[in-house]
Parts: sequence; C-alpha cells; structure tokens
Amino acid sequence: MIGAPSDGFPLTPFGQARLGGLGLDIGALERGRRALTRPCLDWTERRPHLAGSLAAALAARLLELDWIRRRTDTRALTITDTGRGHLRAELGINL
Repeated sequence: MIGAPSDGFPLTPFGQARLGGLGLDIGALERGRRALTRPCLDWTERRPHLAGSLAAALAARLLELDWIRRRTDTRALTITDTGRGHLRAELGINL
C-alpha cells in the first residue's frame, strides 16, 4: 500500500491502478512535496475527507472530464449526470 497507515487513507495497488486508469500519475504525485494522502476535517461538515496531492489531482481530473463542476461563489462542487454514471461505473461510487 502507498501512504503510511497513520495517514488514514492508504492507497492500495488496486486503487493505484484504477486512479492511473483515470489518467493520474501516482508516481509523480508521490515524488512531489505534498503528502500523497492525508485526512482533513471539513470545517463546515465536521467530517473527514481526503486531502493531499492525490485529492487535488483527482479533483482537477474530474473537473477536466466534466464529471464535476465548480459552483459559483462557493467551494462546493456539483456532480454532473455524466459524472454520476462514470463514478458508478469506474469507481463503484453510487451517489
């Protein structure tokens, strides 16, 4: 697994392959200065979420694919209909 267990979000070889299939270069992200994965407590929802270089790269890629869109004047994102279908098919995420 990639990422130390203390990070809270280790990346499995299967996860690395799936994210690589979306176009993310996990090796390059690992070599960067930022942590690959780390937990972060959302200050509005008070729930942990993924942070680090992987989270930033994944968000950028999903925006590029138009699976998610930024909302005006907020940090919130909208999942597109296309994104909903692809997230289910590619990553097993049902929203």
